[in-house]
Amino acid sequence: MTVELSDHEIFAAADAVLASGLNVTPKRVREVLKRGNPVHIGAQLDRWWAQLMQEETRPALLDKAIAMLWDQALIMAREEATRAIADERQVWIEQSLQTEKTFVGQYRALEQLLTKESQVFFGGDLQSRRLIEQMRERLRQLRSYLKCADQIVLSAEENLKSSKRQLTEVQATASKYQRQCVKYEMELQALYSELLNRPIGASSMTLSESSNDQMGKPVIDFWPLLSMAQASIQQRLNELRRPPTQVGIGAGAEEVARREGQLEVVRHLCYEFSRQANAYQHVANGLYAEFSSIYWGGGKKDN
Repeated sequence: MTVELSDHEIFAAADAVLASGLNVTPKRVREVLKRGNPVHIGAQLDRWWAQLMQEETRPALLDKAIAMLWDQALIMAREEATRAIADERQVWIEQSLQTEKTFVGQYRALEQLLTKESQVFFGGDLQSRRLIEQMRERLRQLRSYLKCADQIVLSAEENLKSSKRQLTEVQATASKYQRQCVKYEMELQALYSELLNRPIGASSMTLSESSNDQMGKPVIDFWPLLSMAQASIQQRLNELRRPPTQVGIGAGAEEVARREGQLEVVRHLCYEFSRQANAYQHVANGLYAEFSSIYWGGGKKDN
């Protein structure tokens, strides 16, 4: 805070200016003091002049001159004060203009920020509405897909029920076919035993008559092979019954080998009968395994 000059300081400075022969003015007093407000100095000089006039008696001409100087000093003081005030006013105006520029810049920056935020807000709101519409459309599609999936599930359940019915029928057929295969094997074994136990002089008509008893049975498929086997075996048995005297001398080893070959043929035929029966059994087991896997697989999916 600036400390105002005292009366004594201003009066002493005025005396010094007056002693130097110069006109006492607020500006010159301020130059001597190096500080002070011109207005305050001018007011104190008025008191200094009043005291000076009271202390000395001067001629009228001197008083007039002094009055003129005083008036001139007042004018100059007013001008000095006016200039000081104008300077201060100019400084204040410049500061005000700078403050106004700063305020305008801040206002414009704030306005731009508000505009940007408004665009972002309304743009985000539009994007949100579009996203909601897309989600609603997706939900409608999912509902349609779910309806189609329900229809597919119902159709699959119907197909599964139909497959189970078919599997039951196939299992029944497979069981029946398996029983028939067992029956085939038993009948084939009986035929083979009958073939081996038949008397050597029996005719092939006996076997044909036996075949008539089996008419309408699945084992009829084996009759051509059995007939051929019986004829071949009968022929070989007749040859084996020939007396040894009919065999040439020195041919004993060949005859034994021939008969062993014939027996091997018989064993081969018996093996062929057994192999065909096993083939029927294998087919039946395969069908049963296939349809069992379908049944159990369908049961797991149904669960």
